[in-house]
Amino acid sequence: MKSSENNGTRRGASGRLAADEHPHAPLLPSRPRRESRHGKTRADPYAWAANAGDPELRNFLRASNLHARQSLRPFSGLKRQIESELRALTPTLEGGAPFRFGRHVYHFMHPGDRDYPVLLRWPLHAPNRTETVLDINVLARGRRFLAVPHFALSPDERLLAYAADTTGNRRYRIHVRDLGTGRDLPDIIRNADCFFAWSRDGKTLVYSALDPVNQRPAAVRLRTLGKAARTDKTLYTESDEEFRCILMPTTSGQYIRIVCFSADTEQTLLLKADRPLEKPVAAARRTPRCVDDVDHGGGLFVIRTNRRRSEFSLFTATLPDLAKGRWRALAPPRQGTFVERMSAFREHAVVTERQSACQRLRIISLKTRALRTLAFPERVGEAWVEPVPGMSGSVARLGYTSLVTPPTFYDCALRTGKLRRVQQELTPGYEPAGYETWREWATARDGTRIPLTLAGRRENRRSGNRPVLIFAYGAYGTNIPPWFNQARLPLLNRGFLYVMAHVRGGSELGEAWHAAAMRRRKGAAARDLNDCARHLIRTGRADRNRIFAETLSAGGITLGGAINEQPGLFRGIIAHAPFVDPAGSLSDPDIPLTLSEYAEWGNPARAADWRAMCAYSPYDNVTQCRHPAMLVTCVLKDSQVPFWEPLKWVARMRRADRGGGPILLLTQHHADHSGPSGRTRMMREQAFEWAFLLSL
Repeated sequence: MKSSENNGTRRGASGRLAADEHPHAPLLPSRPRRESRHGKTRADPYAWAANAGDPELRNFLRASNLHARQSLRPFSGLKRQIESELRALTPTLEGGAPFRFGRHVYHFMHPGDRDYPVLLRWPLHAPNRTETVLDINVLARGRRFLAVPHFALSPDERLLAYAADTTGNRRYRIHVRDLGTGRDLPDIIRNADCFFAWSRDGKTLVYSALDPVNQRPAAVRLRTLGKAARTDKTLYTESDEEFRCILMPTTSGQYIRIVCFSADTEQTLLLKADRPLEKPVAAARRTPRCVDDVDHGGGLFVIRTNRRRSEFSLFTATLPDLAKGRWRALAPPRQGTFVERMSAFREHAVVTERQSACQRLRIISLKTRALRTLAFPERVGEAWVEPVPGMSGSVARLGYTSLVTPPTFYDCALRTGKLRRVQQELTPGYEPAGYETWREWATARDGTRIPLTLAGRRENRRSGNRPVLIFAYGAYGTNIPPWFNQARLPLLNRGFLYVMAHVRGGSELGEAWHAAAMRRRKGAAARDLNDCARHLIRTGRADRNRIFAETLSAGGITLGGAINEQPGLFRGIIAHAPFVDPAGSLSDPDIPLTLSEYAEWGNPARAADWRAMCAYSPYDNVTQCRHPAMLVTCVLKDSQVPFWEPLKWVARMRRADRGGGPILLLTQHHADHSGPSGRTRMMREQAFEWAFLLSL
C-alpha cells in the first residue's frame, strides 16, 4: 500500500477530503457461493472470509487498516486537536458515589489521570485510612486489553471476587482476592459469564458456566473455595438452547436470582443465599411471551409481570406462596404506561416507568399502595436505582443523567421521596447551562409517531440547517439511554445537533414498540430512521447535505437497511461491530448465541422468516450506487457479532460503490464487542471517528 503522498490523496478546495481523492480501498477477492433454501437462491461471494486464518484475508485486514489511517492522514492535526479536547474534558473523578457495606465505605471510581478504575475503601469512622482494594490499572500492566465488568464483596468483607477478560471473547475468569493480604487466591473459575454471587457464609461462589459450543451461559454452578473445579456442584441447567441464564442478587442479598431469558420470555428462579444447594424456587411456570421479574428487599417479594395482561403490572407475595401464583395485586397496569424496571426494598418498591417515551421513577408503599412520583431536573433524561449491596431499607441510591446533565447520584428517603444529592460528575470546563436537550416527534410514512431526543448548544437552537449526528438502534426491546457523554462535546461545540432516534424495535413506547420491529417486521426500524432524518430536514433542524448517523451491534440492521433504502440521505456513517448478515449468521448454529436469536430476527428454517430475513438483510441488499462515506469497525475475537459480518458488508459495499465513500474498515485486534479498553485507547479511537465525520 502506498503512502497518501504517492497515491494522489489531497484536500479539496473546501478543506475536506473529496470523494474521489482518498486512497484506493483494498478489495476482497470474490469466491462465488450460492445457497438455496425454501426455493430462494442466495449469493454470498465472501462467505469464505469467515476463516480468520486465511492468509489472503489477513492481508486484506492489514491493508484495510492501513487504508483507513491513510485516508485520515491529511486530517491528523484535527485528530490530535480533538484528542487534546477529549483529554481536557476528562472528569477528575468518574464513577458512582461511595457506598457503605459492612464496616467500611467503598468507592469504585475512575481517577482522571488513570486508564482504568480503582476500588477503594476506608473504615466507617476513619475516612483518612483509605486502602486500595482493587487497582485495575495494575491488572492491565503489559496487556493490550482488559475488561473487568463485575466484582462482588463477600458478606464478611474478607474476600473480593472479580471477573476478567484479557482476550476480548467474553469468556471470563473469576478471580478471588484476599483483602487481608492483597493477593489473589489460587481459586480461578474459568469459562464463566461475568455475573456471579456469594453465598451468605462467604465460602462459596455461585456462577454461570458458558456452553462450550455456543457460549451461552447455561449451567449455574457452585464453587467451594479451596476445592478443585471438578467438585463444583451444578445447581441448575438451562436445557432450552434459546434461553440464557444470568445471576443477580436480590436487593436484600438474601436470595440469588437465576434470570432465564430469551428475546420475549423471562423466568426468574430464586436460590437462598444461605442455603444455595436447595432446589431453586420459581415465581411461576415459564410461559411463552411472558416476563416474570422478581425482587426481594427484606420484606415481601415484588413481581413485575405481563402475565395477567399485555401491559406490565406489579404483585407481592411471600415465599411459601411464591411458586403457587398466590400473588396480591400491588399496582395494576395503566393504559399507555410501560413498567420498565422494578427494585424491591423492605417496605417499598421503586418502579421505572415510561409514558409517551418519557421516563419517571415512582415509589410504591408495599403496605398502603400509595404512589409517589419523583421529580428530576429535565423531562427527557434517564434515572435508575443503583444496585448498592446491603442498601435495602428506607433509603435508595438513585442515579440520573441526560444528554446534557452529567451523572448525578442521590439518596432518596423512600417514605417521603426527598432527594439528597451525594455526588455529581464534574467535567472540566463544561457549563451545562450552555446546552439543552428536548423531545420531538417525527411522523413515519405509515403515520406512526417516532420519539426523538435532541441535544445541542443552547445558542444554536434557532439557527437551523446544522450538521446532525443521529444515533439509532432498534432491537431486543433495548432502550439506549440518553446518557451524558463528554466525548460528544467536540461535535456539539462545532455546531452539531445530536439526535437519538427511538425507532421501533426498542421499548420506549412499551412492548408493542418492540414487537413492531421483530422478526418479519424488522424493516420497520430502518424505515423509521430515514423518516426521522427527513423530519429533521423538513423542520429546518438539519442541513440536508450534512446528516450523519451512527450505531452499534444489532443497530447495523437498522442503519444498513436505511442506507440500502435511501443511500443519498446520509453524508457519512459510523458503525461499530454492526450485525448486518442475519441470513448468513443465523443459518450457522455453531456461531455463539445463534439459537437464542431466532425470536428476535426469525428462524431460517421457516420459509416466511427466511424470505423476510433476506429482504431486510443489509448485506444481501447492497446495490450499485453512490454510497455514503463509511467508517466500520470489527473485532477479531468478537463473540457477539463475528468479525466477518462487518468485513463482508464493507467488501460488498466497496464493489458496489459508484463514486461515494470513502468506505473504511478498522479491525480491532485487542478489543471486545464494546471496543478497546483503557481510557487512552478509547479517546484515541473516538478522536479518529470525529475527525472522520468532520473531514467529509
